[in-house]
Amino acid sequence: MKTKLFFIIAACFFMLIQKSFAQKTDLSVFSIQRPYNHTSTNLVWFTHSAPKYFLEVRANFDWNNTVGIYAGKTFGTDTFWIIPEIGGLFGTYKGFGPEVLLGGKYKRIKYFSFNQFVKNVNNLTDFFFQYAEIMVVASKHLALGGGVQTYLETTVKSDAYTDIGPVVKFSFSSFYIKPWYTFDPGHEEIKKIIVGLGYVF
Repeated sequence: MKTKLFFIIAACFFMLIQKSFAQKTDLSVFSIQRPYNHTSTNLVWFTHSAPKYFLEVRANFDWNNTVGIYAGKTFGTDTFWIIPEIGGLFGTYKGFGPEVLLGGKYKRIKYFSFNQFVKNVNNLTDFFFQYAEIMVVASKHLALGGGVQTYLETTVKSDAYTDIGPVVKFSFSSFYIKPWYTFDPGHEEIKKIIVGLGYVF
């Protein structure tokens, strides 16, 4: 826990002192509720975009009690952009690997994809994760769409877990709220309610 707090505080400080050179910083917290087994997870996510680099720090997203730190660079325009990254995970899960973020927009349509592979170094499994989202901007304050994510452990034989469902994003100035209800077509009992609260500056 102390290690996780240290990385989060360090990331916040770094982003604030770099603000004069930044294009965008996004700070968000998400709550994941699992009614089927009465458990929940809370995660924190920072991204910081600057002309020469892209920095990402997150806690509890990749694995419980684990911090992820990734760095890369943005290429492209608002219509289509791609961010290749490299980084590692520290905490209960320890590992490293590449990520690729990509997205863009066309008129009122926005799309985003997150692609990750992690090689484990402390006797847990390697894994692959992929998330894709498409949204239609209905108004200044509302966007509607859908998202799908897939998680697959690659060290041991395991079923792929998929979450798919509708996404809504409410925006108010620099703040946003993003609810997402998901189900898994391959595991009917698995349903989740995910709510994110973010601040962009």
